[in-house]
Amino acid sequence: MQSWAAGKKPSDYLFTSTEGHKLNGPNWRRSTRWAKYNRGRRIHDLRHTAATFWLSNGLDPKTVQTWLGHASMTLTVDIYSHWLGSDADSVAIQKVDRLLGDAGGTFAKTGSK
Repeated sequence: MQSWAAGKKPSDYLFTSTEGHKLNGPNWRRSTRWAKYNRGRRIHDLRHTAATFWLSNGLDPKTVQTWLGHASMTLTVDIYSHWLGSDADSVAIQKVDRLLGDAGGTFAKTGSK
């Protein structure tokens, strides 16, 4: 990715046409050979996959909301809440145990009962 970003400002488009302009839908599909490699997926599925990946790897929902351009964090979480799954329950319980103490009554911070 560094080669794509070489010589570009943070506000510049990363992927551009050969003339350096923003890629529109048809040009992007042509340059990526989308019809050949999409395997039945829509372009919007890339956005959905990215959001799910970000959230499932710990990016905070407010950041993801901003990156996606959603009006509210609630909208982002409502749309992409499937990333939580049963692992999220286990992680939440572990966090509560660390804060309040485990089933044996030991506290994570002090180690006392």
